[in-house]
Amino acid sequence: MRKTSSSICASSFACALQKMNDILGPDRLWIPNPDPSTPMSVRAYQNQARTAYVTITDGGRRDMTNIEGITGKASLDHEELNADLREFGVDIQFEPFRPTEFGTIGLYEVGRSWVIEGMKIPDLRLKDNTTVPGFRSSGGYEVVVGLDSNPTVKLYTERDDRHIVIMCDDGEYDGFELHEQAVRMEEESQNGEPIVCGGVQVPMVDLNQQPDISRLIGLTTHKDDNPLDRFHISQALQQNIFQMDHLGFLAKSATALAARRSTAMRKPPPPDFIVDGPFIAAVVADYGVEFVAHVWPDTMRDPKRG
Repeated sequence: MRKTSSSICASSFACALQKMNDILGPDRLWIPNPDPSTPMSVRAYQNQARTAYVTITDGGRRDMTNIEGITGKASLDHEELNADLREFGVDIQFEPFRPTEFGTIGLYEVGRSWVIEGMKIPDLRLKDNTTVPGFRSSGGYEVVVGLDSNPTVKLYTERDDRHIVIMCDDGEYDGFELHEQAVRMEEESQNGEPIVCGGVQVPMVDLNQQPDISRLIGLTTHKDDNPLDRFHISQALQQNIFQMDHLGFLAKSATALAARRSTAMRKPPPPDFIVDGPFIAAVVADYGVEFVAHVWPDTMRDPKRG
């Protein structure tokens, strides 16, 4: 099956989550859904989102609305926030809020022109021999090679505050895994060795999509472990726009989050850890590993030993 494009914007998400403080107060701790029935894959997704939030906000100390191109808002009125989203030019909309529910939005928009305008390429040939619209840059770029990665291209803009990093990668990344991969890619580009190229040819991009971030629902916040001050994410939406051509790029994102008060409950018992997929089982003695099996469903059966 042919893979399709994906996107995630940690900045608009971080801004929306940070604006929760306007209603709930400062110094909130966000944790994965404590419900023991929450699938491990959802907990992992929420942990990745929380890590992205902590990293990009410097542990909550960086006010995202002080960054150029980022704005946010909190409100008890879903229609007020929906009007702001429409004015921003996106289609995502809140469902009506319940009595104990409120919402926040994080809006991100950054556009830059290249240092040197590129030249259009009507038919840029890809490695699978298909052609797409592209452009060629003859200056204002850098190509570097890291120790453990493909070559990385940096495209510089007329202002020093933003640049684009590109690396060929046909892997599959789920949600905030894509953000983590981009962080690694940028780190590799800083430590790589430059190589000489006559120019850089890059496909043009016109992306407008609504990634599914609904697994954020259930992400929970409390203060001083007070069960009466516990809220959880109840709605989670994002829409991303990314355009790149011979002139420059535009990146635009809106994240809409709603939260409502969680029902006070006793602390649930800890959930079981479930080995729910292929696994490696090893026999270990005091002198080392003696035997190992990589078990897949074809041998997951009762040996009927008694």
